[in-house]
Amino acid sequence: MRYYTLGREVGDEALTFTVRRDSTRPFPIFTVTTPGTVAFSGMTISNGFSSSVTGGGAAGGIQHTGTGTLNVLSCAITNNTCEGCAGGAITNSDTATLNVTDSLISDNKAKYGTINNRAGVVSIANTAMIRNEARQGGGILNAEGTVNVINSTISDQNGAPFNFLTAEGGAIYNDNGVVNLSDCTMSGNLADLGGAILNAGIGTVNVTNSLIKDNGGGRGAGGGIDNSSTGTVNVVSSTITGNLNFSAAGVGLATATPEQ
Repeated sequence: MRYYTLGREVGDEALTFTVRRDSTRPFPIFTVTTPGTVAFSGMTISNGFSSSVTGGGAAGGIQHTGTGTLNVLSCAITNNTCEGCAGGAITNSDTATLNVTDSLISDNKAKYGTINNRAGVVSIANTAMIRNEARQGGGILNAEGTVNVINSTISDQNGAPFNFLTAEGGAIYNDNGVVNLSDCTMSGNLADLGGAILNAGIGTVNVTNSLIKDNGGGRGAGGGIDNSSTGTVNVVSSTITGNLNFSAAGVGLATATPEQ
């Protein structure tokens, strides 16, 4: 199967070379700490491995920390693992900035977030995120940062390694941060709480001109979107349809009532 965004093919045939781990020693493929700007373009990044038990860093594919900017353009980040830790594909932390454009992020595994954003700024455009697995934030985990996603697809993420009935935020888990989605499709994602999106704490999620379709919740709330009692979700000119869960609480959108 091939993936296209805005007329450009995203896949092996569009890439120039592969950087992969062929060692038994755990480490992410790249660790970026420079305060300047770094760009990765036209490459496949695969087979990175980190573990909370054996070490190797805090990401499977790319670990980006500090105050710099990382630009990922026309890349495939695939089959990386962060065992028991965060960022199967990429971790962006501190006040770092991450820009991902015209790329494919697929088949990565982590406990928390395929893209893990910790207090940084992440912008994703014209990108496909598919078949990634994490217990929280199958596609993206945003903790107290800002994430902007434009004209992208986040599909078929799930918490399978951890039993999706304990997973939260099949596509996106927003924890006290801000997430802006525009012209996006989220479909086929699975989690117990928030099949597509879980908005936790005082987080804000803005959804514009987007499709949230055929996502599944478990025994919890929100087959499409689960919003906490203190969070804010704004949905404008978008469609939420065909989402399922096993409870009666918000098949498409569930929101808690604040305690009095």
